[in-house]
Order: sequence, then structure tokens, then C-alpha cells
Amino acid sequence: MHTVARLPAVDRAALFREASVRLRFGSELLLEKDFWVSWTLLRLFARPRRPAMLFKGGTSLSKCFGLIERFSEDIDLTLDRVELGFGGEQDPGRLGSRNKFQKAVERLDAAAQAHVREVLLPELRTDFAEHLQEAHTLELDIEDPSTILFTYPRAGATDTQGVAYVRPVVRMELGARSDHHPTRVAEVRPYAADAFPDLFESPSCRVVALAPERTLVEKALIFHSACAKGRVMGRASRHAYDLLRMQRAGVTKAVTRELFELVARHKLVFSDEKAASEAPRTGLQMVPQGDVRKALENDYQAMGEMFFRAPPPFEEILEGLREVEEALNALVGRLPDR
Repeated sequence: MHTVARLPAVDRAALFREASVRLRFGSELLLEKDFWVSWTLLRLFARPRRPAMLFKGGTSLSKCFGLIERFSEDIDLTLDRVELGFGGEQDPGRLGSRNKFQKAVERLDAAAQAHVREVLLPELRTDFAEHLQEAHTLELDIEDPSTILFTYPRAGATDTQGVAYVRPVVRMELGARSDHHPTRVAEVRPYAADAFPDLFESPSCRVVALAPERTLVEKALIFHSACAKGRVMGRASRHAYDLLRMQRAGVTKAVTRELFELVARHKLVFSDEKAASEAPRTGLQMVPQGDVRKALENDYQAMGEMFFRAPPPFEEILEGLREVEEALNALVGRLPDR
């Protein structure tokens, strides 16, 4: 990937433009950003320093496992909290009272932010400068001190008309709350390498990623909590689409009752999500109704430009939520009230 990263901007622009034609992508800007997402992962997982890092979220579903056909623009990463000093008796998940584990989570967040600010960001600035010849920036997100924003060197036009859902920055969203179990070792490869394999001397990199079955349970609990609260967060439709795709790919079959209960417990400790934590006992309710359903549908329509191919209709998205709901409830022998 480094050969392409060092190409003159005009040559990179031509590469992404022609690749979008060959691969039938809607926009060369999507391919350009996908390249820099992949390149960023290459540099992140080339770091010899600890703590260990895990790749998770929607981008891992597309880049590592090929489970979804939508553009995933941000990199969701988690640091190993044990290596930050929060293992054993210091692990928030092992503390007995609600007050104790909430305070421990606050200390964990502060430690992760300090590592990002004082260690990781300076390391990446030095590393990126050694590998890139063009102007770029690496800054902390003002609104989230655990997120690093990489403004990559643009190739060609900066007009993003028609792809408003895509932002011209790679977000590295970091934290240390997530469990590192179960995991998979996977290969990440930019889509442009499929169009021009001869231009990429090393087209892929190896990463450690969260297993899809855990991602499925986490996203399912997001919808369960949204239905319980009667509101849905922005861009939530991407989670619904991901759940449909994972369900149709058979990922639900890999979920065990133990994993379901583990993730639910984790939601209580690290996110204070009471509804999610009770889901194995009460049963999941994942299909939104009324205003929540309408908000989800509007968001789904807004993200249309993020799909590589024609997206499934919204009713199919809802059916996917029903299927996941039924499959996970069957694990614990629960049927939700309707």
C-alpha cells in the first residue's frame, strides 16, 4: 500500500477514478477513503508498542469478513484494559457495587484518553510523517479526546457532492471498555487493489478483529435498548443493515447463550444499559415501532449513497431485526411481549 500512498496526487486520482469504473463503485471518493482506512490500519497494527489493539465495529465486518456491502468510514478500536493496569481486581467488571464499577470505568476512560494523547498520537504523527510525502494532519477530536482524526492527502477534486454521508477524514475511535473475546486474525485489503493488483506491492495487512458473533450481539442489544427507551440514535440504520447481513450469512448460529449473557453483563458495567443487561432474562425486543421506526427509516434512506449495490428495502431490514430477535431469544428460551 505504501507505493500507492506515495504516488503523486494526480496519479492517485486517476487510479481511484478508473478503479471506481472497473469495480462499479458509485464514487471515486469512496475508494479513496477506503484506501486510507486500509492504510491507517496497516500503520496501526505495525506498531510494536503495547497495549494490544483490537479492531471492531462495522468497518471490521466489511474489511475483515466481507459480511456487509456498505462503506464503513471510521475505524473502531479498543485497547487492552488489562495492559493499561485494569486487570484482576482492578477490572471494573469484577467490582461488586454499581458505584464502584462506575468509578472504575471513569478511571479506565481517563487512562485510555491519556494513552491516546500522550503515547499513541505522537507515535502516529512520527510514523505517518515517515511514510507520507504530502501534507496531512493527525489531531484529537475536540468533542472526543479518545478519537484521532486523520486528514489524509486528497487526490483530485475535493467536491463531495453526492456523497454527503462520507466525511473526508479517517476517524480512529479508541477506548478500552470492550472485551477482547472472541477474536479473529484477518486480512485487510483496499478495494482499489482488486482493480489494480499490480500497483500494490503489499496489498493487504493483518489485523486482530473482534469476532462477528460478538459484534452481532452488541448491535442487537443496541436496538433492544433503543426500543426500550423509545428513541434511536443517529446513523443507527447502519447497525440494522449489518444485523440483516450477518443473519443472512449465518453469523447468528455462532452465538452461544454464554456469549449473549456475557455481552449483556458487559453492557451494564461499561455502558450502564439496564435494559440490555436484562435481555437474557426478559427477552429481546428489537423491532422499533411508531416514531422510532420512522426515524430509523429516514436515517436508512439518508445513507443510501454508502451502499456498494442497491440496498435491500426497509421492510427487509425490519425482517432481519425480527429474525435476529427470534434467534437470540431462542438461546435463552424467552419470547418478548408484543
